[in-house]
Amino acid sequence: MKADARADITKADADLVSMSFNGSIARWLTEWNFPGPAFPQVWSVMDKPEDTALAAERDIKLNTVGFKRSLGRVTKVYGEEMRRCRPS
Repeated sequence: MKADARADITKADADLVSMSFNGSIARWLTEWNFPGPAFPQVWSVMDKPEDTALAAERDIKLNTVGFKRSLGRVTKVYGEEMRRCRPS
Protein backbone atom coordinates (compact mmCIF):
# COMPACT_ATOMS: atom_id res chain seq x y z
CA MET A 1 0.00 0.00 0.00
CA LYS A 2 2.87 2.34 0.81
CA ALA A 3 4.49 1.62 -2.55
CA ASP A 4 1.23 2.39 -4.38
CA ALA A 5 0.94 5.74 -2.60
CA ARG A 6 4.55 6.54 -3.41
CA ALA A 7 3.99 5.61 -7.07
CA ASP A 8 0.92 7.88 -7.21
CA ILE A 9 2.87 10.79 -5.73
CA THR A 10 5.77 10.20 -8.12
CA LYS A 11 3.39 10.08 -11.11
CA ALA A 12 1.61 13.27 -10.02
CA ASP A 13 4.94 15.04 -9.54
CA ALA A 14 6.21 13.89 -12.95
CA ASP A 15 2.98 15.11 -14.58
CA LEU A 16 3.33 18.49 -12.89
CA VAL A 17 6.94 18.87 -14.06
CA SER A 18 5.96 17.82 -17.61
CA MET A 19 3.04 20.27 -17.75
CA SER A 20 5.28 23.07 -16.52
CA PHE A 21 7.97 22.22 -19.09
CA ASN A 22 5.44 21.90 -21.93
CA GLY A 23 3.82 25.24 -21.09
CA SER A 24 7.03 27.19 -20.75
CA ILE A 25 10.51 26.12 -21.86
CA ALA A 26 9.44 23.74 -24.64
CA ARG A 27 7.03 26.34 -26.04
CA TRP A 28 9.50 29.24 -25.79
CA LEU A 29 12.43 27.41 -27.36
CA THR A 30 10.31 25.96 -30.16
CA GLU A 31 8.81 29.35 -31.01
CA TRP A 32 12.23 30.98 -30.89
CA ASN A 33 13.93 28.39 -33.13
CA PHE A 34 11.02 27.35 -35.39
CA PRO A 35 8.27 30.00 -35.45
CA GLY A 36 4.81 28.67 -36.22
CA PRO A 37 4.89 24.87 -35.78
CA ALA A 38 2.99 22.81 -33.21
CA PHE A 39 4.69 22.67 -29.85
CA PRO A 40 6.20 19.39 -28.62
CA GLN A 41 4.70 17.50 -25.71
CA VAL A 42 7.10 15.86 -23.27
CA TRP A 43 5.79 13.39 -20.66
CA SER A 44 7.49 11.00 -18.26
CA VAL A 45 6.44 7.37 -18.59
CA MET A 46 5.94 5.99 -15.10
CA ASP A 47 4.37 2.61 -15.92
CA LYS A 48 5.86 -0.51 -14.43
CA PRO A 49 7.64 -2.65 -17.05
CA GLU A 50 5.98 -5.91 -18.02
CA ASP A 51 7.41 -9.04 -16.38
CA THR A 52 9.28 -10.67 -19.28
CA ALA A 53 9.15 -14.15 -17.71
CA LEU A 54 5.33 -14.01 -17.58
CA ALA A 55 5.23 -12.52 -21.08
CA ALA A 56 7.43 -15.34 -22.43
CA GLU A 57 5.23 -17.97 -20.78
CA ARG A 58 2.12 -16.33 -22.25
CA ASP A 59 3.78 -16.13 -25.70
CA ILE A 60 4.53 -19.85 -25.63
CA LYS A 61 0.92 -20.66 -24.70
CA LEU A 62 -0.45 -18.35 -27.40
CA ASN A 63 1.92 -19.85 -29.96
CA THR A 64 0.62 -23.37 -29.22
CA VAL A 65 -2.92 -22.28 -30.14
CA GLY A 66 -1.81 -20.50 -33.30
CA PHE A 67 -1.19 -16.88 -32.29
CA LYS A 68 2.08 -15.05 -32.75
CA ARG A 69 3.21 -11.63 -31.48
CA SER A 70 4.10 -8.95 -34.01
CA LEU A 71 7.71 -7.84 -34.30
CA GLY A 72 6.76 -4.43 -32.90
CA ARG A 73 5.21 -5.99 -29.80
CA VAL A 74 8.22 -8.30 -29.30
CA THR A 75 10.51 -5.25 -29.45
CA LYS A 76 8.32 -3.35 -26.98
CA VAL A 77 8.15 -6.20 -24.45
CA TYR A 78 11.65 -7.68 -24.72
CA GLY A 79 13.68 -4.65 -25.84
CA GLU A 80 15.49 -3.32 -28.89
CA GLU A 81 18.30 -5.86 -28.73
CA MET A 82 16.21 -8.81 -29.93
CA ARG A 83 17.35 -10.48 -33.15
CA ARG A 84 15.57 -13.22 -35.10
CA CYS A 85 17.29 -16.62 -35.06
CA ARG A 86 16.36 -20.21 -35.85
CA PRO A 87 14.47 -22.05 -33.11
CA SER A 88 16.60 -24.59 -31.30
